[in-house]
Amino acid sequence: AGFDARLKGLLGDDQLSVQAQLQQLWPMAGRLDLSSSRLDLVRLLAEASPGAKPSSLSLPVFDKIALNGKLNFKQLRLAGLQLDTLQTPFSIDKGLFNASGFNISLYDGQLSGDFSAESASGHINLQGEFSNLGLERLALDGGLPIPLSGRLSGTSKLASVLKADTSPLAELNGAVRWNLVNSAIRGVDLVRSLREFRPAIVAGKQSARRPADAETTELGSIGSRFVLAGGKLQADGIQSRNSWLALAGSGNADLLSEEMDFNLQASLLPGIVGLAAGVMNLLP
Repeated sequence: AGFDARLKGLLGDDQLSVQAQLQQLWPMAGRLDLSSSRLDLVRLLAEASPGAKPSSLSLPVFDKIALNGKLNFKQLRLAGLQLDTLQTPFSIDKGLFNASGFNISLYDGQLSGDFSAESASGHINLQGEFSNLGLERLALDGGLPIPLSGRLSGTSKLASVLKADTSPLAELNGAVRWNLVNSAIRGVDLVRSLREFRPAIVAGKQSARRPADAETTELGSIGSRFVLAGGKLQADGIQSRNSWLALAGSGNADLLSEEMDFNLQASLLPGIVGLAAGVMNLLP
């Protein structure tokens, strides 16, 4: 006998609507559509399992479930990230979850592609495209040690393994090719540095300064290819250019310890003439 149901659950400001057409209740088999206009999945899972450690990550066991359907979420909070919308068809069969052709709006940009997760092994795979993402907010919410801001676009092919009490960054592998426009480095202002170093330069003396946290340096456009292996990041072919400065180089980072080592070569462009004149005019 079949089972049809329409349910709506409320928890504070969160809500979840369920529409099901099932051939059997357990193991669950049939069609399942989930939707919500607002859902904080992090808080929902924490309240559902109050004794669980917040850092524990693992996939649910669904090896006997056979489902297909659609997900349609708005204002979804997931793994620290704020998603404006998430829409995708999905299927679960023999312990494998597939969401091929997903579309996500987040941080004023778009993310689309294919996602899969295997219950038994904890393996997850993601490949797709992203465009016009606000990098600063994305990095801060995602806990990524990236001192850049701007609008991010590119392609990715990533894989990881979810394990209890282990960060997924520790098992992260794959590659990301990206381009950032209207970009800036947070934490240093090269123009201000030149201005403050001028007296020492004129006097032929050494000097040093401690940059303010709010300082930034505009980079214009910047792009590279990141290769990730076991939570380590290798950046190849970094290229950046604005009106007065070009940067090129490579580097590496440890996503867990947040340690970075980048080697960049700088070349001054004709726009430096106007910039230097402006810097000098601001000094007594």
